[in-house]
Amino acid sequence: MSNYRHGMKGTKIYGIWCAMRARCENPNVSAFKDYGGRGIKVCDRWKRFENFYADMGERPPGKTLERTDNQLGYSPGNCVWADRSAQNRNRRDRKLIEVKGEAKTLAEWSEQTGLSVGTLWRRLSKGWTNEEAIKTPKITHRKGIRKGERLRDYA
Repeated sequence: MSNYRHGMKGTKIYGIWCAMRARCENPNVSAFKDYGGRGIKVCDRWKRFENFYADMGERPPGKTLERTDNQLGYSPGNCVWADRSAQNRNRRDRKLIEVKGEAKTLAEWSEQTGLSVGTLWRRLSKGWTNEEAIKTPKITHRKGIRKGERLRDYA
């Protein structure tokens, strides 16, 4: 992959670069099916460690290499250093919930509304519309519940 003239073999950043390339280029790596196996590639510029390092710099503490668009490969215009919560929100299998033209993950709606992810998930799984699930405040006491309704209906 590189001839090690950069003197950074064995560093964390070099390991990140090697892992990125392996995911995309080595069918024997377990993560290959989710990366190289579905067409995710490393741009030609980043096939040289020195270029990757010049573009991305050192990894900030607590951050990981993130592709901002999961359909595109690893390149300077598509990668940032992100924390785990940002990475989790950018997963391919994330579910976006749209309310009045605004699409967010359950975690993002939870942060915005103050409702737990579990509450939002339960409401949606009970058949609530996206808007009902997001806009209905959580009732934590019996006061305010109409006759014939149960507290758990407001999960």
